[in-house]
Amino acid sequence: MTTWTVKLLGRFQLKDASNTPQPIRNQDAIKLLTYLLYYHQRSHPCNQVVEILWPHLDEIKRRNLFQTSLELLHRQFCVAEHSVIT
Repeated sequence: MTTWTVKLLGRFQLKDASNTPQPIRNQDAIKLLTYLLYYHQRSHPCNQVVEILWPHLDEIKRRNLFQTSLELLHRQFCVAEHSVIT
């Protein structure tokens, strides 16, 4: 399994096993990843996550942001033959 290092306090940083920075340029994807990492011990119903992360948006925009962010994270972490996200 690949080891990743994530810095959540201060400026967000993500580094792979070789300590190489792996940028995530989408702020919504960073927000989603940060939330999921911080609350990793619990399950996350989609409707609850979108309401917490984007309360100022209507439901359709929330779901679109969630889907886009999840796809970006999936591409980021599904590298080589060992996927982190399934």
